[in-house]
Amino acid sequence: MGIEECAAVQTRAMVANEKKPPKLLKVNSVPGWDVGPDEIKAKQKEDDSLKKYWALVGKPVEMGKPQFFLKKGILYRNIQVRRIPMRKYSW
Repeated sequence: MGIEECAAVQTRAMVANEKKPPKLLKVNSVPGWDVGPDEIKAKQKEDDSLKKYWALVGKPVEMGKPQFFLKKGILYRNIQVRRIPMRKYSW
């Protein structure tokens, strides 16, 4: 039996991955807040100022107007801004 040798190799891709920051983890709560998703749902449903927005959930909206939707029982607002297509000029 002879002596076996081994050498560690780092590729360019491995070196590049080491320099990247780690990916953020998706969490159910925000650090510093003692509120979980169930409490947010309950507070949103109790809030009288949100009643008009609950009525708008799932309704079609015009471009540039806010759209309200539910995701896992929590009320969210989304706004789609009109995108202006780029024009191609022929010179």
